[in-house]
Amino acid sequence: MVKKILIASACMVSFVTCGFAEKLTRAPIDLEIHGDLEAYYKMQNDYTTPLDSADYQEAIGNDWNSGVDYRDGANNRSQQTTRGIGNLTMVARGGKNDYNGKPWYNLIGVMNLKMDANDPDYASEEKKDGAYLDNVSLGDLWIRYSPAVMVGVKIGTQSIAATANMYGIGHLFAGDIDNDFIYWTSAALIEKPGISIDLHLAEGIELGAGLCQGMGDLSAIASGGSKHESSNTVIWLDGSFGLVDIILGNQTIAVGGTNGTGDEEIWNQWQHEETHSLTNMVIKVNIGDFSPFFAFQQASGNKVSATDTSRFEAYNAGVGVASTFINGLEEITVPSTKQDIILEMMTLGLVAAIGPGKLAFEYTTISTPDFGEDGSVSVGIEANSTIHLNYEYPLTDSATLVVFYNSFEAKESENLRDSISKAEKNSEILAPYIGISSDIADLAAGGTALANNLGAFKTSSTSSVGLAFKIKFGN
Repeated sequence: MVKKILIASACMVSFVTCGFAEKLTRAPIDLEIHGDLEAYYKMQNDYTTPLDSADYQEAIGNDWNSGVDYRDGANNRSQQTTRGIGNLTMVARGGKNDYNGKPWYNLIGVMNLKMDANDPDYASEEKKDGAYLDNVSLGDLWIRYSPAVMVGVKIGTQSIAATANMYGIGHLFAGDIDNDFIYWTSAALIEKPGISIDLHLAEGIELGAGLCQGMGDLSAIASGGSKHESSNTVIWLDGSFGLVDIILGNQTIAVGGTNGTGDEEIWNQWQHEETHSLTNMVIKVNIGDFSPFFAFQQASGNKVSATDTSRFEAYNAGVGVASTFINGLEEITVPSTKQDIILEMMTLGLVAAIGPGKLAFEYTTISTPDFGEDGSVSVGIEANSTIHLNYEYPLTDSATLVVFYNSFEAKESENLRDSISKAEKNSEILAPYIGISSDIADLAAGGTALANNLGAFKTSSTSSVGLAFKIKFGN
């Protein structure tokens, strides 16, 4: 229903306002070019994360076709001391109008180029561990048509600002280009092709809805689906109410399944068989120079496919048989066979003007059911919390120096660690008996393999401290 309403509204706006076309073709187009650079030096320890490889999905029998090596350089972060990125954005405006003394435009077009000088996490089968790559890529590219000041239709590759808690907080924490500490704003929907409508009910109050192809990293990791094969229906509220600012976003994401031949013998049509939602919210209170905030994010629904538990069940069956004549063997935890997922993040923080600069702080907790429990998201079972602390000092009107501290604290999953320990111990107990039969030898080898596979779920803590320079430029 939301899709039909959105498409119908967009078509109606375009049809009713086609009379503006001649005016716009004669009007001059204003062009702005602006950009920003960020470069920083940091000291950070190496750490372990399931996002360093696809092994954690293979460990529980999932087919993992996307998202490999999100954090490929995590095991060498201590050597990656310097990072630098840049953005160059071109903005074209046409059809200038006036509303209560403020300009607005019938047409706005945006094109964004992103530059990364040394990405240590790029994915490549031939990549050497720890290698980095420089790249230039295209970010947002869209055109927004606004027949009236209160409504606009945007078509193209776009980012939905209200899905990013960073936008609601009003601050982007420095020193984390590699997203090692990204949980505080991980629901963001960035650079996806689609159409959206924004409706401005009053100054500072916006409602919006959009249809996009694709989902963000958080959804892809939690659901096990392809980011590009998903259909995403987005709605949002962005409201400034004086004392309180509120953003609320919701993404309904359908992904998973293809037909062998599909309709009319079309091969591999996406079926969008499973659905999950991603909700984010920020409430910020403005008290003079101080703005405390509370933020929330939740992913819930179904992942693309149920976990294949056959290896775990076969192993436990073998342990049960062997334990009738060998003492000390124990069964391990079997992953849940249900497809539901639940992952929640809650954030408390503060943005404040302190002295000549700005202080920003956030503390985020991460929770998901433990390994083996219904709803568990494997990447999050050993994730506990993050901290960001920034102080921005203005060097000029367009340049700042940022001192930053970022921290990710891991926790040990009781079920995961216990299963690894039991599998390793079982193999040790079975070692003297492997010559008796091939079944015992296979059981011992299977326990060792399972322990190694489950080890890919392990997560360790990391923190970084450093200095960042930020520069903005343009006309």
